[in-house]
Parts: sequence; structure tokens; C-alpha cells
Amino acid sequence: MLEPLGAVLVAEGVERDHDLALVRDLGIAQAQGYLLARPSPASVFTSEGRRARSR
Repeated sequence: MLEPLGAVLVAEGVERDHDLALVRDLGIAQAQGYLLARPSPASVFTSEGRRARSR
């Protein structure tokens, strides 16, 4: 239903293995949460932060 609109469904709050299993069973292709990755500081996403890490 979302594809014709160009929208992407993302499951949020995936913290346990059974959460991810449910997301997969529902056919949701993208997810985020502590199970998959911990939060990153904003500097990871800014050009200033990228410059600092490349030095």
C-alpha cells in the first residue's frame, strides 16, 4: 500500500529478538532499535564530525 506513494515503513523500538521476528513476519523491510544499533551522537551525521574523525 505504501509503495505507490513512495513511502517506506520503518518499525521502531526493536529491542528483543522476538520483536525483530514479528517485524519480519509482518513483511516490514526496515527496522531500528537497540537490538540493531545503539544511538549515535549527532556529530556522526554532520560534516564537522566526519572531518574530525578523518584526521
